[in-house]
Amino acid sequence: MQPVDFETLHLTQAGRIAHVQLNRPERHNALNRQMLEDLDAVCARLERAQEVRAVIISGRGKSFAAGADVTELQRMSVDEIDRQWASGCAVYERIQALPQAVIAAIHGYALGGGLLIALSADVLIAARDAKLGFPEIKLGFFPGNAGTILIEHLAGPVVARAMCITGDLMDAERCLALGLLHALHAPQDLLTEAHNLAERLASYRPAAVTLTKQVLSGCVRENYDASKRRERDLYRMLFESPDGKAGLDAFLARRTARTQ
Repeated sequence: MQPVDFETLHLTQAGRIAHVQLNRPERHNALNRQMLEDLDAVCARLERAQEVRAVIISGRGKSFAAGADVTELQRMSVDEIDRQWASGCAVYERIQALPQAVIAAIHGYALGGGLLIALSADVLIAARDAKLGFPEIKLGFFPGNAGTILIEHLAGPVVARAMCITGDLMDAERCLALGLLHALHAPQDLLTEAHNLAERLASYRPAAVTLTKQVLSGCVRENYDASKRRERDLYRMLFESPDGKAGLDAFLARRTARTQ
């Protein structure tokens, strides 16, 4: 598989390992429609790449991914939000369903939709300075794209409620203690350690890796579709509400004030 530069991503391959780098460093790799489209295209390539046995996802710049691009979100209509919600769900589910072992290498911030990219991986490792969280409630929202379902399944209801209701960020040590992270590394060693882990996972029988992933994902999906539809309806209702619009406007106003 040849290296490919998408508009918001960079895809490379070294032997049996593919490396996907989120590439909007000037926006802390905030997710926009283009990045979702690029992630979908990358997944399509990886699904066909039988020679690839492990995948690393990381972010260029100072962060892994700092959530949704709020500027783009503010300009969307309700119908556009519906389409964005559906495409986000589809991309995260496609990452989860990749036949290869997927490693998320997190540094800096992994927030909101950016954290969902990481949680869609099979193994999460992080730099010791990483911060993870769902701060959407501070904008007047809750995690979309089935994020509430995924975090409750992975972290349990108590942790999921605390993360989503407070909007507080958790440091890497706390996330390791909760089991969200597999290992912590010094920031300068993170990608080296990710490649070391990927080499080990790539040495396993591919059928065993793929089928193990399918068994584990089957445990999640029993009530998933009904919960996802309910989350979508509530998210749309919140986006249409005065509180939802006010939260986005207030966030962008604060950010503009800081840059002046």
